[in-house]
Amino acid sequence: MPEVAKLTEPQAREALSTIINLLAPRLTVDQIALGQINGRATLIDLTKTPAKTAVDKKTLEAAVQGRSVERAILRFDWSSRLDTMAYYSDQPYLTQEASQWLVDNGCRLIGLDVAMPDDPRNGRGCDMDSPNHKIFLTAGVIILEYLVNLAEIGTSDFELVVAPLKIRDGDGAPVRCFAILDEIG
Repeated sequence: MPEVAKLTEPQAREALSTIINLLAPRLTVDQIALGQINGRATLIDLTKTPAKTAVDKKTLEAAVQGRSVERAILRFDWSSRLDTMAYYSDQPYLTQEASQWLVDNGCRLIGLDVAMPDDPRNGRGCDMDSPNHKIFLTAGVIILEYLVNLAEIGTSDFELVVAPLKIRDGDGAPVRCFAILDEIG
């Protein structure tokens, strides 16, 4: 029987943490095609990225190693900092060029074990409000944030299962998310 790794936690504080983000009015949660969010995924190891550091296109491309980015799961091992301010303020993030590279190479879903793909200084109210969100969402890429337990996957290729709460007309939703790992031997 295949092994299963949970990528979200059942505790109340985390039950609402892994969130699907959508850009209304293009698509709402109840309109997501399950084939876009469920299927083979690629775990991309970025665990050597220091705090407060941007992952640029060159670094991302090297980490991908020519594999599919259709469903790209970025592993920073950042979930160990959950429940701290550093989880938000010190997280690594993608450059806009790296985000666009994912879109240009067929990314349909990006998952991360950080709070967002953007530089935390580029939040609401600043001149550059969440530019990576805009790159992904305007291209129809689904964003999964706040993933946990990515270290338990143990392989770079796995079956991703994402089950969002089907909120009619919602631009985001809590999800249950897990990895099904192929049997060995």
